[in-house]
Amino acid sequence: MTARARTVVIAAALAAAGLAWVLGSAGGGPGPAPAAAEDGPGSPARGRAIYEANCVHCHRKDGSGGVKVTATAPPARSFARAEFWRGRGDAQLHRAIADGFPKSGMVAWRDLLTPQQIRDVTAYLRAAFQPRGAGAESRPTEPKH
Repeated sequence: MTARARTVVIAAALAAAGLAWVLGSAGGGPGPAPAAAEDGPGSPARGRAIYEANCVHCHRKDGSGGVKVTATAPPARSFARAEFWRGRGDAQLHRAIADGFPKSGMVAWRDLLTPQQIRDVTAYLRAAFQPRGAGAESRPTEPKH
């Protein structure tokens, strides 16, 4: 299989996974249910379910990242490294998830997740992976998962 064919297969698989998650969420099937409140703070518990359904393929369950979506793309970011958290606020994380990084193969999640769900993922990332004392904002008070 050529590199281009692998890229197409991977992109199609990612798109199908995102679509399956969205359809599953809307129809009560697999995937986390949409958040009840659309204007509340992020919930690490809800964010964990969303992360595990959508993000572990590239960022891994332990947040270590390193997966390359295409041969020419940079590897997925590691959330487990303190350097990642320096100077990163919630607004920047939210924007990164919503807009994606097309050159790296990360899709824009704004049409697949609600703003509340993106806040939930952001809260989970901080609770699960941000080292104590790192980052631009304080850590949530909920325990690490």
